[in-house]
Amino acid sequence: GSSASLLALLQAAALRCHFTLLVAEGRADGLGHATAAALELSVPVRIIEPTAMARCMSRVRLVLCAAHTVLHDGGIVGELGTLTAAIVARAHRKPLCVTAPHYCFDRDERSHLDAAASLAALGGRLDATPPHLVTWFFTDFGVLTPAAVADWQLGVSERGFGHS
Repeated sequence: GSSASLLALLQAAALRCHFTLLVAEGRADGLGHATAAALELSVPVRIIEPTAMARCMSRVRLVLCAAHTVLHDGGIVGELGTLTAAIVARAHRKPLCVTAPHYCFDRDERSHLDAAASLAALGGRLDATPPHLVTWFFTDFGVLTPAAVADWQLGVSERGFGHS
């Protein structure tokens, strides 16, 4: 996929270290191609088929994705294939890192119960990844674990700032 927070993180990382970005993209018009095009001058990029994730995972240091929504429990809703990448990363003991600006955080504690229904309504291009598969969140207010997200979400909801 592609997002402003994901691109900003990768561009900042490219200034400090050398790496090759593997982008799993199966659609000719997919957002992974937009990410590759935006980074091609500063980072070597290789597009792979999503079905090649398991084969390539031994060469990967971490899996990075963007969240459309960070759920109350620390799980995420992301582009279709995020759950697959998370499962493959976990099987290979690689961290799954998620970029998520503060406005992606859903403070409604009921939201994770309705995630499947919401995904179906959005045309099937998104999937839900549970918090136990996420290692870190890179946010505009720091690096958090899924447990810290859930604790923070709970604190915000108790103070009355959650969505209704």
